[in-house]
Amino acid sequence: MRKVSVMWAMICIAISGMFAQEVADWNVLNKNFGSDYEGWSIAKGGNLIVTQEEGYVNITKAGSEKWAWFKPATPFADLESGEDYSIVVRVRLGNTTTEPYNQISLRLSPENVRMPFYLAYGDGETGYISASQYGTDPYYLNTSEFQEYGIYVHADHGVYDIYVNGELAIPNIGKSGDKNTDANGVYFGSESSKACDMDIEYVKMGKGNLIKASISSIELSQESQAVGTDATVQVTVQTDLLADGTVLLCSLVDGVSGETIVPAVETTVSNNEATAQLIIPSTVSIGEYAVKVEVKDNVSVTPLTKAYEIKDAESLQWNILDRDFREVAWNSGSEPWTLAKNRVDESFVTTTDEGVSLYKTDAGGSYYYAFLQSPEVLIDEDTEYTFQVEARVKPIDKEQYPDATEQPASGASGGFEANQIAFQQNGKLMSIFLLCDTETASGYVAAQEVSGTGINPSSENRSELKTSDWHVYSLVSDATESTYDVYVDGKLLLDDQTWGTKSGGNTVKLGGESWQRFNMDVRYVRIGEGNLVPPAGGTTGLMELPGSETVRVSHTMLHAGDMLSVAAGADHVLSEAVFYSLTGKEMNRISIQGRTSELQVPAMSGVYVLRVSLDDDTMKDFKILIK
Repeated sequence: MRKVSVMWAMICIAISGMFAQEVADWNVLNKNFGSDYEGWSIAKGGNLIVTQEEGYVNITKAGSEKWAWFKPATPFADLESGEDYSIVVRVRLGNTTTEPYNQISLRLSPENVRMPFYLAYGDGETGYISASQYGTDPYYLNTSEFQEYGIYVHADHGVYDIYVNGELAIPNIGKSGDKNTDANGVYFGSESSKACDMDIEYVKMGKGNLIKASISSIELSQESQAVGTDATVQVTVQTDLLADGTVLLCSLVDGVSGETIVPAVETTVSNNEATAQLIIPSTVSIGEYAVKVEVKDNVSVTPLTKAYEIKDAESLQWNILDRDFREVAWNSGSEPWTLAKNRVDESFVTTTDEGVSLYKTDAGGSYYYAFLQSPEVLIDEDTEYTFQVEARVKPIDKEQYPDATEQPASGASGGFEANQIAFQQNGKLMSIFLLCDTETASGYVAAQEVSGTGINPSSENRSELKTSDWHVYSLVSDATESTYDVYVDGKLLLDDQTWGTKSGGNTVKLGGESWQRFNMDVRYVRIGEGNLVPPAGGTTGLMELPGSETVRVSHTMLHAGDMLSVAAGADHVLSEAVFYSLTGKEMNRISIQGRTSELQVPAMSGVYVLRVSLDDDTMKDFKILIK
């Protein structure tokens, strides 16, 4: 009975293998030597003997002979640039030589490529495969039996991996550096004065990953969560060539050290896909993490990660664009900003500790525009949203660069101060202009108006403001992108402004047109759905709490020395706030009497605990990250 079960299992495995081979697309080369070797030829300097046997072909060459190769009679086409390829051969060795002289290689003439591996005859302790003709770093196996060997050609066609029976044996081998004029093909044989003795069942080659079991992609139901809240993240994993039933491990790890933060949960592969529910608790602090997926008990398959972030609640509002230039320079990160300019040197943009500085005085006529602009920003139709920038402006020497009273004619020189903060979308533009205050002039935030051939600051529709101080400017567009309101530090200054017409891409633009001069610093730019303007008098976004809530803070992630707001519920009064280090050392104690209070956070970066006490002696702790 047991023999029947074993035999049936072997039949099932064989059938499964047949179907697996049918799925792969061996569209470059697919030759089975079971009955003939038609379409194959010998290239030789010495004598190589080819013998057709039942189920395979044998090639043999004595060590006294010169080089000789068994290869396709017709070379295959050049490989496509930027594409990866797979090769598999099923081979066993005869005992002609125990040296690693049996060579199998991919050769490509136009690309000057040789990707060989070498086989030495022997059992599981003496037989081996190597990437070197000298047998360096051998991978031991029984080469006297049929084994499937594979070459995975990386997309750059400069590196390859060697596989044995679908398992990674020797990774990241550089192509041979010597010159190659051989025709395109997979070659079997040996070099001069080296023997070979190989039985070959088949050789196959195709585009893509056909032998390299891998975790190909990870999709997350969400890529961030607010600190202090639990989240259940659905992890959807796509795999290549992993068998049904393969167990995957999904965990949350630190984005820098790789240390496990949330222990792994298991899921199994079915039809090259798997899903898992990863619960990320509220105790995980603010920071950058990654969801890691790996194969259980199989280190040959490379793990894959997907970025995940724990944020303060406020930052999650900015779900369309959120770029802080103090944290990521304008030209760095995964989505660098770009310069749109003409006849202006790129030095008009510089990175500073405060973020980014923009300065242009060139106004020599048409085509002297200069903008720092974001990657493309797309917003769903019928959506109200907020475009927000924290900025300040600095004086421009008006004696050296006097303001023209109006936009010069096309081609004429001259210009005027106009620090432009703009958002362009769907062939339209909403913008404001900042004019710096000096000892002799007031500062303004001005609406846009069409003047000459451009959009410039309005001479009448403006509001006086000390623009040399840092302010948060918020432009809130209605859902139809017809009008927008302008807020400064939460106070409405310009309402029902009309979008202008402007061709070009969908992007944030900071700078100025050809006749506009600017000198401003910008800390951050962000866009989020809805009206996200904080209340007047501050930028913290705190609102009065109902009596059922005890206490709340405005931020849990700030920069050193920033101000943080604390508010108590309607039935409570604040009495004290204390900052502690994570070791419990008291850093600062502040007495409070009132419903709300502004606290200055420590001047040193790090993670702190803020303990807020109320008039009824209840307390609440908040973990605060200072950058």
